[in-house]
Amino acid sequence: MSLGSLDADLEKVFETSVQLIQRGVPHVILFDWAGAMGIFPNHYAVVVGYNREGGRRELVINPGWGYDFQVLDMSDPAVAPASLVWIERILDPPDDIPGFQTAFSAHGMWTTDEAGQVQLRPVLRLHNDPRSTVRWPTSSRVQFLVSDVDDLALVTWDPAEP
Repeated sequence: MSLGSLDADLEKVFETSVQLIQRGVPHVILFDWAGAMGIFPNHYAVVVGYNREGGRRELVINPGWGYDFQVLDMSDPAVAPASLVWIERILDPPDDIPGFQTAFSAHGMWTTDEAGQVQLRPVLRLHNDPRSTVRWPTSSRVQFLVSDVDDLALVTWDPAEP
């Protein structure tokens, strides 16, 4: 696997993020948002869209923790410093080189549906009470991104039928 990263001025970070979105490459941004360069004042957020309308330089981000999507104005100096990280390439290991077995993050959360397809039913910890958990419904589809790697997958849930 190779990672891409960029530490640059806000304009360059914005333009690179737009290019990554247009290429379909998921990525995260770390921004300071007037944190005066403290330790992770606004942690990493997933970039999911952008807005250039009327000369704007806005990124749509998912900050996690159950919050709604937010607009990050990349022309606001309080956003600086900002950096991006993305997975540039994932290669399958050669068939004759064994991997290693470990308990991965979704251990015990995989199920097999009636059609014999592997699905994910995650258990999530609540950010305000890490001892409490919420069990999500079983996924609708799973696409493993690397063969024989169970913890790197694109997992989707279809909306529930009314």
